[in-house]
Amino acid sequence: MALSAFGGYRSGLAAGLVAMTRCLFFALMVTGLGLVLRMSLVPLPVDGAFRDVLRSYGASVSNTAETSSP
Repeated sequence: MALSAFGGYRSGLAAGLVAMTRCLFFALMVTGLGLVLRMSLVPLPVDGAFRDVLRSYGASVSNTAETSSP
């Protein structure tokens, strides 16, 4: 028996289902928040100094990766 949030005891199965439901709900909330932030915030353009660092590591530098929508 596990102590529930309301002060009573629940069986192992019921306590596990409540915990799984809360975990799933939290995961869906975090996913939704991530999607909202991804869609609402505009990516910042890369400045020249960062481009120089990328070039020094041999990465191809283009403007389309930072400014194109997903």
